[in-house]
Formats: sequence, C-alpha cells, structure tokens
Amino acid sequence: MAICIREIYPDELEWVNQQYDSIGFVATDLSSRQFIAISDRQKAGLGRLVYIDNEVWELGGIYVLPKFRGQSVARKIVQHLLLQANYEHLYCIPFTNLGNFYKGMGFVECSNSSKIPEKIKQKYQWCQHTYSQGVLLLEIALS
Repeated sequence: MAICIREIYPDELEWVNQQYDSIGFVATDLSSRQFIAISDRQKAGLGRLVYIDNEVWELGGIYVLPKFRGQSVARKIVQHLLLQANYEHLYCIPFTNLGNFYKGMGFVECSNSSKIPEKIKQKYQWCQHTYSQGVLLLEIALS
C-alpha cells in the first residue's frame, strides 16, 4: 500500500477539523503545519506540527481513520513529520498506551521540567484533565 503524505490544502481544513472533533482533539488552523496521509486516493490519516518558538515544535494530532489502522499509516505520518520539523527540541503528548510507539520513533520522557516551554506545560495539563486515558510528555532534542 503506497501512502503519500502532504500538507493539507486550505479547502481541506474543515474536513480535518471534523475528524479532530469526532475524537475530541483540539481543532487546528493554518498556523500549524497540518499534514494528511493519502492511500489509494483516500484520506487515511492526519498529523500536525505546532510552532512553539524558533527552536521548539510540538508533534501532535496523529489520527488514522479506522479503515486504515494496522497498516503503518501512523508510523509513516510520524516519520514524515520528523523530517519536516526544523527544531532543536520537539515535544509530543501521546496517550499512555502509545508510549512505546513514540519511544520507538526516538522520543524519550521529559527529563528536565524546568526547560519545558510554558505553552507545552499548559497543553500537557489540559490533556491530563480533558482525556480519561493518561497522557505522557515526551521529547526529542537535537542538542
């Protein structure tokens, strides 16, 4: 199965946010780099890179439509996002059950909470209070 991953077109934003709304994720806008996975001309999944500052980004919004699960779509989306992000530091706030997946992609648990940007801390706290399943705070640092 060939998967193409590209940035969304502006007219796809409504569809993207409908998908996020259906699973309780925060809506996105065009200030984030929003990507879509296409398989056999069908929309298969989503992912985004959220700008925090010149050196820090957040990887998030990874979602694979049910029909395409178990076909490595999420792995391909994350690999693509890792190549697209221009960062010194990249954070990710996945559900606890996805920890091993993200650790296998190079993320580690945050070790120094004093260096975590306030915007990331706030989102992590929001996720902890919003979602019934647990979340992790993971990072990849190039420095």
